[in-house]
Amino acid sequence: MGVAGLTDSANGGAASGSSGAAQASARRALDAAVHESYGRMLAVLAAGTRDIALAEDCLQDAFERALRSWPADGVPDNPAGWLVVTARRRMLDRFRSAEHRNSSLEAGADGEPRREPAAPERNTSEPDEIPDRRLALLFVCAHPAIDPTARTPLMLQTVLGLDAERIARAFAVPAPTMAQRLVRAKRRIKETGIPFSEPNTDALAERLPAVLEAIYGAYAIDWPLVAGTTERGGAAANGSGPGALGDSLSAEVLALAEIAAQLLPREPEVLGLAALLCLSLARASARLDDRGRFVPIDEQDVDRWDASLIARGERHLLTASRLVIDDRGQLRTVGRFQLEAAIQSAHDDRARTGRVDRRTLVTLHRALVAVAPTLGARVALAASIAEVDGPDPGLVELDAIDDPGVARFQPAWATRAHLLAAASRRDEADAAYQRAIDLTVDPVLRAHLERRRSELGGGSTCMDVLAGALRLAVEELGEHAAGIPANAPDALHQARTRVRIVRSILSVYRSVFDSEAARALRPPLEALGTVLGQARDAEVRAEALRERWETSPDPELCLALGGLVTEAERRAEECRMLVVGYLGSSRADEDVRLVRAFAEHPEPGPDAGRGALDVVAPALTTAAGKVATAAHRAKGRDLDELHALRKAARRLRYAAEAVEGVRRTRPENGPHRSRAEAADEFAALARAAEAVQDVLGEHRDDILLARQVEAWSEGVDAPAAARLAGLARDIRHEAEQRLAGLDALVDAVARAVRAVN
Repeated sequence: MGVAGLTDSANGGAASGSSGAAQASARRALDAAVHESYGRMLAVLAAGTRDIALAEDCLQDAFERALRSWPADGVPDNPAGWLVVTARRRMLDRFRSAEHRNSSLEAGADGEPRREPAAPERNTSEPDEIPDRRLALLFVCAHPAIDPTARTPLMLQTVLGLDAERIARAFAVPAPTMAQRLVRAKRRIKETGIPFSEPNTDALAERLPAVLEAIYGAYAIDWPLVAGTTERGGAAANGSGPGALGDSLSAEVLALAEIAAQLLPREPEVLGLAALLCLSLARASARLDDRGRFVPIDEQDVDRWDASLIARGERHLLTASRLVIDDRGQLRTVGRFQLEAAIQSAHDDRARTGRVDRRTLVTLHRALVAVAPTLGARVALAASIAEVDGPDPGLVELDAIDDPGVARFQPAWATRAHLLAAASRRDEADAAYQRAIDLTVDPVLRAHLERRRSELGGGSTCMDVLAGALRLAVEELGEHAAGIPANAPDALHQARTRVRIVRSILSVYRSVFDSEAARALRPPLEALGTVLGQARDAEVRAEALRERWETSPDPELCLALGGLVTEAERRAEECRMLVVGYLGSSRADEDVRLVRAFAEHPEPGPDAGRGALDVVAPALTTAAGKVATAAHRAKGRDLDELHALRKAARRLRYAAEAVEGVRRTRPENGPHRSRAEAADEFAALARAAEAVQDVLGEHRDDILLARQVEAWSEGVDAPAAARLAGLARDIRHEAEQRLAGLDALVDAVARAVRAVN
């Protein structure tokens, strides 16, 4: 379940004199207790104090004590109860300490005095059974005071015990960003005094949807990955039944949904969500064929579906259906998750009957649109109508969608392309497929759409690929830039990344077509990239300092850091306001107009019809050569040379991603390998280059942070300066530690380059 990592650090504190067998037995017992009861233990510990971070620290301390005492004294009859009592004693010790009392009265992040938490319960007798406070914990995580972007990660960490790094990978955000998001959410719970209580009947209807949406949101993020699109050849690819979920986030989310169903057995929507996840994830191992290619649901081998998951889902759905019938036998309102589960059940019924009842599916989709008229539900209804009445009625339904978001909604374009192809409208279908491909992130699904498009007879010229990639990058840049004034999480970082991608694509245009229009866009994009970079760097440093200030056990260091944190946050806000000012200026309007105009109508040039691979392959070769040169120069760990290596790795990554897209789009002459296999090699190269880029980026952030701490230490008294100097040394040491595996990462890039050549 991903909780074993919680006890890894505790292993170092085990008594060295313990026998290997006793130590192993203690470790197994501890892992089992954490696996089965982590959420229960944390909830009961945090309920009194409302301080989740303190409860986590004390529980970790209990893990360490268990690994020291259990090998010698034996595993207790009730390991989880022993851990709760030990952690509670540690909490009492911490609460009595002057340090904890003082820290509880410090000002909060918003300047308001923090509420002093209640003392933990003083009952230190070992309980026969731990009270189940997980439901209260779920509602705390989904409280309106908690940032919506932090709710699901907070549930996964507190209820299931997943670590921040694992959650960050699942949500595709940097680990430090996710760690900060979780720290802020826990601090918010403590500062505002959110009660660990289950809402009453009146409040349940208002608060429950946030819990269910948070669980469903994590499933929606991970579903494209759960069938093995990032790790070929595993259980998912080989169809090994329940093991296909492995340790994916979806497996954890399914556990979370079933915990909610267990705790709220009379809530139909909770059961509906559990049913939906069971019935959908039952097909995970059939979603790819043995060659790693996407298989549409109607073409999947039902023998690879997980019958036990289907049976669990059907039980949840049946229980929910009984709950929505009142005492007079009348059907009450059926919720969104029950309807979505019923749709999945209709598909899964093919394993039993050999067919799908299409008309029932249309009825269910219409009911879903009536209850929850989301963009996805309306597109699914159009596809379902087409299955019954033909492509033209489906296209009419699709055209009736008036949501402006449909222009950027990938499923809408994929559905449109499929229906246009079925209606023999080849040219329109070709354009719709290209648009769907441009919007598709998952490489396996993208390859599937490209195969479908190639069946129309279409191909990809240089202009096809570059223009599509440019339009998508510009649109994404606009979306992320719009989130900057609203202070949306990660907006600065994502906007900066999109600027770099746009600049990379335009550099190819300039080199291939000698385009004056593309050349004219360079100055405004460089200006925007610079201001975004400054703002992002200031924000990263402020977050890193704030985290050290909040977590340092040294009160004097915290005091010395307080002013620096305030200054760093002020500087970060200044930089963000510069970005906001630029985005609101007439200059920015003109710059954006020029970039958008070029993206919509790129200057073709004389070689626009050349094959896409002919254009981007030289860029890849050049980028690979620059990485090799930069890596050799960076052997001495000179900061400037390391920065040059980081830039070269970034260019190589973007070039490899471009070639990957081309390989999946256009057949090339050469060795007898499938396009998908060739594209996978370029995708691997892109990942290897990105790993180098990430390590060097984190190293650079640490060095800049250390310099800021050193500069601040010059203006404080001697004791504080000594504390800050020690912190700067620690940060520089951490920066050097990040480079420990750099040579291996560079070697991996070199191997990936040789593989694609």
